[in-house]
Amino acid sequence: MLQPMDGVPSDVARHKFMVQTCFCPPGDVDLENIWKTIPPSELMYSKLMVVFQQRVGDQQMAGKEEAPSTVAYTSPVAANNARSSISSGGNRVQELEEKLKSEVELRIKSEKERDVFETGSRRLI
Repeated sequence: MLQPMDGVPSDVARHKFMVQTCFCPPGDVDLENIWKTIPPSELMYSKLMVVFQQRVGDQQMAGKEEAPSTVAYTSPVAANNARSSISSGGNRVQELEEKLKSEVELRIKSEKERDVFETGSRRLI
């Protein structure tokens, strides 16, 4: 969810975003208020930067004018995903579906383990 900034950002910070993520608690969750209920220690932060590039046709029309070069930060995860999509020969959707399925299975397994630990810790108390 994007939140408004106070004041006018400088041009350098205009296209940068701080993304907050957290693991969703089990059961029904109010997505509007989850950020108020999650402890700050359980939040994860990452920065995204938007880089604008001209299309090939636009570059030819611009003539000798060159756009300033920009360097974007690419996370290792994004780099690995890009490499796998190139090597897969266009089978990216199927790969993502399989990865999503495995992540869902992992989440279910983790939730079950957490429930077992919570039950065990309640017995100890």
